[in-house]
This record gives sequence, C-alpha cells and structure tokens, in this order.
Amino acid sequence: MAPKRETAQEIWGNELAHALEAAGMTGRELAEMLNVVPSTVSNWINGKRTPHVDDIERIEDKLGTNGYLRRDLKWVQREISPEWFEWRGVEEDSTTLLTYETRVVPGLLQTPEYARTILPAEKAEERRDRQGIFEHDVTPFFEALIDESILYRKVGTAEIMTEQLGRLIASRDQIVRVVPFSADIKRFTLSFVLATLDSGKQVAYLDSALRGRITERPSDIAELWRFWGEAGAAALSQEASIDLIHRTIEDRWSTK
Repeated sequence: MAPKRETAQEIWGNELAHALEAAGMTGRELAEMLNVVPSTVSNWINGKRTPHVDDIERIEDKLGTNGYLRRDLKWVQREISPEWFEWRGVEEDSTTLLTYETRVVPGLLQTPEYARTILPAEKAEERRDRQGIFEHDVTPFFEALIDESILYRKVGTAEIMTEQLGRLIASRDQIVRVVPFSADIKRFTLSFVLATLDSGKQVAYLDSALRGRITERPSDIAELWRFWGEAGAAALSQEASIDLIHRTIEDRWSTK
C-alpha cells in the first residue's frame, strides 16, 4: 500500500513542530505565550488548522524563525482554497455571523454524521473543528435563516436527519429561523454569510456549487444586507421555527 500523502497543512505543522523543538519549547508553552488554548497549537502541529495571519507573526517572534514559517504558510494558502483559508480566520475574529442557507444545514451547526454524509472525511473534520468558535469564552452572535426545504431534504438516513434537526432545536444560543415556502420574497439562489469583525469591518462569504468567494465591496455588502432584511422579516420566529422543526422530525423523520 502506498504511503499516505501529507497535505500542505500537515507539512506546515511538521515545520512548526521542528521549530518548537529547536527553540526548546513545548506546544503548551507556546499556547500560553500566544494566549490561546493548547488544543489550538496542537491542531496547527497536526495539520488540522492553520494560524491566522496575526498569530503567525507572533509565532515567528516567539520562535525566532526569521520568516520561514510565514513563507511556508503562503505556500499552504496556494495549496488549499485561498478563500476558504481566509474565511476561517474571519470566523475566528467575528463578533457577529449571519448566514442564509438554501441547500443544507449551515456548516457551523452540522452534526458530525450529517457533515460526513456530504463531505470527504477530512473536510468533515475541518468543519467540526470550525465549530470550536462556539466554545470560546466570548462567542460571536450567530443567526441562521434556512430555507424550509432543508428540513425535508434527506441527507443520509432518517436517523441522521433526526439527530441533525434535533441539533438545530438545541442550539438556543445560535438562533435558527426558517424561511417558509409561503414567504413572499425574491429568493436568493446563493447561500451567504455576513460577518462583522471586532474592528467593525464587514465581510461576506458567497457560496456556490463550484466554489466560494469572499467580498468586502460595499455594494455587495449592501445588497446582502437588503436581502437579509427581507428574508428575516419573512422568516418564522425562533419559537415558531422550533415548533416546525419538531413537527418535521415527528412527521417525516421519526423511526419510532
């Protein structure tokens, strides 16, 4: 059997591990210096995640690596989707995340089994790792508007759907509201996320079947906010959405 090919992120993680060893430092010690949890550094070393641009500068300073970790990280950015790489950093730095989804449950709310049904195993694990933003001491305000069709679109088995919709009901800290079929709005064909950063800057991620795109253009942001307002006004309340999801589980997906 051919050996498993290392990903670009794993190769960079190995470089970080060597730099730590050369500096006589442990991952836990670096985490304390950077004021991040030890699992964050562990994920960098294991190639599960890559640091934000602000973190890499501090890592270089602490380890004295003279810029080579930063240069290698730029190579990693070329190997994986640049938009996706950058967006993960946006999520980490956001104070508000507003998402509109037309096809599947928003990634930050997906259960592991649901994610593994629609994604390769490696990508599903990355998605689960992204959900760690809700475990921080300070978490972003999150609200999702989801098309009603998502509740009925089968992903995997009935058991997977039951667990996934149950996750939406349990997500009281992350608001989920359903845009019903009866909503009289001009529906957006693309899913998107509107992010507000701690600095007040606004960024959007537009998702399509082929690839995602990040935009900061004021005209794009204004158009997405306009649609968000229309969809939000037409969406069910949080409590009414929970009631609808409950009924959908019982009427369509329950195996009892």
